[in-house]
Amino acid sequence: MALALTACAGGDGAAPAATDASSSSVEGLTQAPTPTPSPTPTVMSKEQAGAKYLELVAPSNALVAPFNAALEADDVATVRTLCAQSATAYRGFADGLIAAQWPAEVQPAVDRLVTDLAGEISAFATAGASETDDQLWAALNARPAPSGAGQEIRMLLGLGNVPAG
Repeated sequence: MALALTACAGGDGAAPAATDASSSSVEGLTQAPTPTPSPTPTVMSKEQAGAKYLELVAPSNALVAPFNAALEADDVATVRTLCAQSATAYRGFADGLIAAQWPAEVQPAVDRLVTDLAGEISAFATAGASETDDQLWAALNARPAPSGAGQEIRMLLGLGNVPAG
């Protein structure tokens, strides 16, 4: 027991420092005060939520124009590569959406968007890992129709329409 007190006292063998009134002493042993709990996360303001949403969606939005250009050029190898990158970007987007504390009026749309993204992640990951062109197109064509939740979130947060990509 003396080793524990010596370690707590800084290892120099000195007596423990005086305690404040919130500490208690039991038979000569000093008990540390009860730690204060960490604050719980707070819900973002509408402005904070808008900024957070734009931050989270940026990596996947950045892939839209190159993906569409590769489709237009019928560049299947690039489409496949961008599918794998999109799956990763959508996963990061979904994880960020889940981790944030959204305003109550936005949360239901965020929940729907996370569900939409789960389908996108699966489809794009499958397309990105495809070995044949038929597998690639089958995976992309199997994507579920979007619910419109992303656009709803943008409107609820005052962000306007989705930028053209």
